[in-house]
Amino acid sequence: MRLLIFQLILFIHIFLGITWVGGVMFVGWGVFPAISSLTFSEQRNVLATVMKKAHPLFILAGIGVIVSGLVLGTILGPLHQWGDIWNTLYGKRWAVAFITASLSLIWGASISFKSMMAVLANNTLWQLADKGITTPLNRSLRFAKFLASFEVAGFIVVIMVMVLL
Repeated sequence: MRLLIFQLILFIHIFLGITWVGGVMFVGWGVFPAISSLTFSEQRNVLATVMKKAHPLFILAGIGVIVSGLVLGTILGPLHQWGDIWNTLYGKRWAVAFITASLSLIWGASISFKSMMAVLANNTLWQLADKGITTPLNRSLRFAKFLASFEVAGFIVVIMVMVLL
């Protein structure tokens, strides 16, 4: 029974991880390039809609990944006391992954999301772009994407630590 529960939680952990990582990367690498042929007004509307609808789901998926990882490492895993975390290779990897995932979620939920929403809310940037002055909007979007890249970097670190190393 314990193995079945472990496998179920592991499935949930992997599924939510794919949802969180894949969702964030799809918005950055799928939605952004796909909307480039739209008018600036349409781009703004699509991005605002996608961000408002998808962001809460990504946060929930991220929380699910972290909580299920916590359960897999402790309740159902080998970490039963503080010494197990600091004195075993698995414990150290688990701690790095847990901290990195938590910081990535906090970063994405606060810094990245708020930065993108600030760009989308800045009427001046979009009005200038409609008039052909696209540099300020492009710089703002590039900076928002740069901030979002830290969340993606966190994903890469977690995957490397828990899977590759």
